[in-house]
Amino acid sequence: RVICVSRTVREYLLAQYPATDPARLVVIPRGIDPEAFPWVPHPDREARARIADIHPQLAGDGPLLLLPGRGTRLKGHADAIALLARMRANGLDARLWMPGVVQAGREDYLAEIEEMTGEAQVEDAVAMTGPTSAIAEAYAASDLVLQLSGKPEAFGRTVIEALSVGRQVLGWAHGGVGELLRELQPAGAVPAFDNDALLRTARDLLAQPPRPPATMPYTLQAMQEATLAQYQSLVEA
Repeated sequence: RVICVSRTVREYLLAQYPATDPARLVVIPRGIDPEAFPWVPHPDREARARIADIHPQLAGDGPLLLLPGRGTRLKGHADAIALLARMRANGLDARLWMPGVVQAGREDYLAEIEEMTGEAQVEDAVAMTGPTSAIAEAYAASDLVLQLSGKPEAFGRTVIEALSVGRQVLGWAHGGVGELLRELQPAGAVPAFDNDALLRTARDLLAQPPRPPATMPYTLQAMQEATLAQYQSLVEA
């Protein structure tokens, strides 16, 4: 057996390796511990205030956008900055937090991103930081979580983390991210790299947030049980 973390991965393997026996490819999605990402009513003004105390650029009553991800061009930081600039140009006092973009060895990329914020004249509304150990609170403090990876993700764990906390997600509709959004929050799926649609969808989601999923099927327990069941089936074969 070969475990695929999403249907996207399984379809990719079958397309790239057509001689593969489809029966060998088993989809077992990744999962999260719901207790580590508990649902929090929106808005969480106390969480926002705590974040703003640490990062003053994120203070204010306007929407807080969150793009968690390591400091690599693949994570779509440039698209997030462009979105922020257009939202602010349209009269929204939006702010953007990008935890994880500050990394040792990524100084050149950070300088590139900082230059982008200056050119877009949004440097006072952006916080670029290292990874945060309080990611669940980061989700709770935010109004809209972005998943704008330029390269299709195999799964897209931040999507289910954010939805578990009760925060809406806006992302490119490709790869595992698109797969998850189409299932759990279709209103947040945007055709890849359509920046006009991204802006429209962001405004729509903020104006009328969709109802979060009633349950989160992608749990750590479900993943573990499905994986152990595969081992058991092979032992008994």
